Amino acid sequence: MHCAFASSALPSNADPLVLLVSCAALLRANDPSLAMLDWRKKDVHDGIAQQLARGLHGNTHLRSLDLGFNPDFSDTALAPGCGLPGCPKPGCAQSSLEAALPHSSVLRIGLVGTDVSGAKASALHAACRANGLRAVRANDPSLGESRNSRLGL
Repeated sequence: MHCAFASSALPSNADPLVLLVSCAALLRANDPSLAMLDWRKKDVHDGIAQQLARGLHGNTHLRSLDLGFNPDFSDTALAPGCGLPGCPKPGCAQSSLEAALPHSSVLRIGLVGTDVSGAKASALHAACRANGLRAVRANDPSLGESRNSRLGL
């Protein structure tokens, strides 16, 4: 399954928060049909990305996450501490994509056209490579099924 803004259920100009709720529910449920999340050019900003991280943490099925061409997506989304009302911990690691990525199965993250620094992008790509190596070592059968997986090996 490909969770993107342009789908039959949602108009192409859907509010990012509307799609976030739909996709985050699939992520949190660890839905095996959700292998790719394509949020290119969809006004994803730091607050939305922090919410995405909460659903990503522990997900074992999502392989590809593309956040490209969202200029308001920056290093801020990668920092721990969501600051959301009701969050039990000020430094909630689950609100950080950088912290959640190693606890997921994401093998590829697209960051072209974002405001993420080169150093942070390198760290995220390294986490994806580590996820790929972990999957190879575990002889993960879904690696052969994922056409969009790029291990970078």
